[in-house]
Amino acid sequence: MRFIFVTLSAAILLTNCHDKAFQALTLSKDKDTDGIDGGGGDPNRPPNPGEIVNAKCDTVQLLGTLGFDDPYASCMWNIINRGQAIKKLPNDTYYDIQGTSGADFNISSYALEKYSGKGINIHVSDDSFDATHPDLKANFDLTHSKDCRSHGMPPYDPDADVFHGVMVSGIIAAVGKNGLGTTGIAYQGSISAYNPFACRNFIFAADVPGVDIWNGSYGTLTCDAHFQEDQIIFESFEAGATKNNVLYVKAAGNDRNVTSRCKLGYGDANRDPTNTLPYVMPVAALDNNGQVTSYSSPGANLFVAAPAGYGGRSESPGICTILRNGEYTCSMNGTSAASPNIAGLSALIKEANPRLGYLDIMHILALSARPVQESQTTKNNIKKTFNINSKEYINYSKNSAGYQHSFNAGFGLPDGDNAVKIAESYSNFLPKLERYSEVYNVVVPESSSEVIDIPPRTCVSKIIQINNSFQVFTNRLSVSANGPISDFIISVSMPDGVEYQLVRDSFIQGSSYAHSQKFKSYAPFATNAQGNWEVEICNNNLTEMGQFSSARMELWGYRNLGSLRSK
Repeated sequence: MRFIFVTLSAAILLTNCHDKAFQALTLSKDKDTDGIDGGGGDPNRPPNPGEIVNAKCDTVQLLGTLGFDDPYASCMWNIINRGQAIKKLPNDTYYDIQGTSGADFNISSYALEKYSGKGINIHVSDDSFDATHPDLKANFDLTHSKDCRSHGMPPYDPDADVFHGVMVSGIIAAVGKNGLGTTGIAYQGSISAYNPFACRNFIFAADVPGVDIWNGSYGTLTCDAHFQEDQIIFESFEAGATKNNVLYVKAAGNDRNVTSRCKLGYGDANRDPTNTLPYVMPVAALDNNGQVTSYSSPGANLFVAAPAGYGGRSESPGICTILRNGEYTCSMNGTSAASPNIAGLSALIKEANPRLGYLDIMHILALSARPVQESQTTKNNIKKTFNINSKEYINYSKNSAGYQHSFNAGFGLPDGDNAVKIAESYSNFLPKLERYSEVYNVVVPESSSEVIDIPPRTCVSKIIQINNSFQVFTNRLSVSANGPISDFIISVSMPDGVEYQLVRDSFIQGSSYAHSQKFKSYAPFATNAQGNWEVEICNNNLTEMGQFSSARMELWGYRNLGSLRSK
């Protein structure tokens, strides 16, 4: 078994970089029907090729009462978590890590009884796929799939190391109730595929006709320090969302503790320009105790969080899914695994009410989400105070519309049963997002060539007054600076008096920029923008002067204040 590490100059696949060894699991017809054959021996290494040992999940068939006869169904703590463990050897506790009951999507008592994702098309943009896998073939949609190299269908690369796209697809829509391996959340949904990495072409990936939900388990990584959205890609996402009502689900990133990549700091989920688009929903990762993982990228732009785990580390197992050539794994992890979990759940929501648009599904996910907590490891990685007057970092903010937003997990973990029930009676369908007519300058130098100096351990702030009622869906701050953004903390106080943070110095270190970067936030979700907004920029460097050339705030939402429900 090889250790797999994938880095692309334009994009990276977001399986947790700490766990690049995927364990191939194949069902043995000679073993128990609930058994998994994988590797054994030393728990700190992956199995050797062909090494077979008896291993199994909890013997309780947790989904059996719903008719799921898939042998690995009881391993799927993302669907139903009753504290079950995935076992390898009788004396091996490496996988024998029990989770917390209820740290799951809660879809086993209602949602999966009524819905299966049938009639919903989920498009996966990833590396390579296996449309012939016996646990996916029946759900693979060749019509909407494309290989960017040959325009053949489906995209398949027999030399691919990871087959990341296979695993992502299995989490979403592996066939359920067929007596084979595992099951997807939308186990009768349709999967279509595209491999943009092979041609570095993400346009088709963003705007695919006939698709309801798009999943992107990758992250943009540019090494020229220009973290700016590509206008063509932006227009492609915009067209898919506004014309075709496609829901864009995106992995947030696995870079919480990464302080240097391509000689740049890279940690905040807002550092991926795709994640700053108003039409894209970034997803954070949780372990089987319902806590934020130690790798999941933080950010004000996170929308929700989903199960992912660690995939072989002692903290938590990963997600069970398919591999190529009829194999299976329970090691899939990272925000690459969290994102397709949300895509699968969104398919159930869409099936419950086919009239729902992408904004309606996002609204329902936020309404049903349950707040989650950071693990102690995560807490230990966060500075507690600024160097400036002992100001506190803000992990959570609860706005006047009742939505609690976390810098580490967005609105939290959606409750699937509650979400589909909301969807069934949902009738206030959201129109196209409006962009507020004005863009507000927060920092205004006398000329475009000037910069504003912010001395060490000093804050500057500006009041922005919005005179008209406008219900916020998301807002975004475009920042231009000379000098290290890593030293700055940018906070925003909303008209309702609630404060949240857009930028934290502790997550963007070692960087120096002279260009524009965008930071999106969902903290103001469903609130009225009318009133005074205060934007505060603090230079947390002990000795160096900070320099800003501009900061501009944009708002997206609705003039009708009743569009988004309070929670």
